[in-house]
Amino acid sequence: MSATQTVSELFARLGSRVKEATDAHLKDEIKTGFVELPSFPSGVAKLSRVEFYADGGVLKFRAVGTMDAPMYADGGVPLKGLETAQFATVSETDTDGGISQVLDVLRKLVGQDTLDVLVRSYTHPVTGVDYEKVVAAVSGANAKRPIYFRCSNKFEENRSGRIDSKTGKPYPGRVWQRWGVAVPDYTPVGAPPVAVKPSVNGVNGVHLPAPTIPSSASPAKPDPAPWESRAKPAVPQPTVHIPETFPLTGADEPDWDQLAVLAESDAESCKTLYDAANALGYTEDDCGDATSMAIIAGWVKSGVKKGGGDVVDTVTGKPAPKQGNTVKFYPMDSTNTRRLKRGVMCEITGISADIRTMSLKCLTDSRTWDAVAWDDPSVEYAKK
Repeated sequence: MSATQTVSELFARLGSRVKEATDAHLKDEIKTGFVELPSFPSGVAKLSRVEFYADGGVLKFRAVGTMDAPMYADGGVPLKGLETAQFATVSETDTDGGISQVLDVLRKLVGQDTLDVLVRSYTHPVTGVDYEKVVAAVSGANAKRPIYFRCSNKFEENRSGRIDSKTGKPYPGRVWQRWGVAVPDYTPVGAPPVAVKPSVNGVNGVHLPAPTIPSSASPAKPDPAPWESRAKPAVPQPTVHIPETFPLTGADEPDWDQLAVLAESDAESCKTLYDAANALGYTEDDCGDATSMAIIAGWVKSGVKKGGGDVVDTVTGKPAPKQGNTVKFYPMDSTNTRRLKRGVMCEITGISADIRTMSLKCLTDSRTWDAVAWDDPSVEYAKK
């Protein structure tokens, strides 16, 4: 194989293998990757570039991001501005695996729905997906509106005992880089506040006219401040813990909502939140894959261990309905105008915690009801 082949020529050479690999891995779950960076539990990076390139006759892919938060890793090591990257090799011997990794990265950056649209838009019935155009579309979207995504970097021991064939000894531990999903509406650290629009007249969005100054009047100009009194630009300091910013509630417990805000850019706050989630059984991967620190704070506030106990209603703070339990339900009559006075016993067959609804199945006939609100007055729960 010639080392001078272009990306397009390499894709053409791989032919139907790329199409088959795309079909097999388009909806795979998100995976992880590796890159050398200082260790940090969770952060946010900005996508710098995503591209295919030819390397010695081999088709390769990379996505590169620049760390935005936190500014410092443990010990005050500067982190902001460092690069994080994900790589994949699309070879003739493992086209399937390479395309799987490519789709995994794109899925994190743009989401499954957008990825589906891009793949459909640039798929030829014979030659398969034109990945160069897919990547160009992602790059174009990033140029118009920067894509920020979650990531983490943590040292992990070689618990599986993998052996290095060259030395005959177990591989040492590694710092594994993980990319999470994109964070919508993320505000970069240090970004200036959004400018306030001019006042309006109250209706129809009419802007108030600027005040006029009579020609005879001359507004006084303030004296320029001496150089010594002018504000100096702030110099970032490697402070990773600001205890006075942790409001307490009652029994010396942090305000988890406030802590979640601080954790977006403060390493110590992030560690405190992660430790609390770890105590409930949530792993570092669970925390790293969460789309916001507020979600992790919600786990902690609920006090419910992962995979055990009842789901907690985040609105009322009480245990939510549990799938498999029995309730009495008063459905509407055949005209759908009034509730029946006699309730029917139903089994809860499904729970949607994000929208606080459930599905019910009558225990005496085949009737079912979907999207019944947890707090619907027509539902009677068993008294405890």
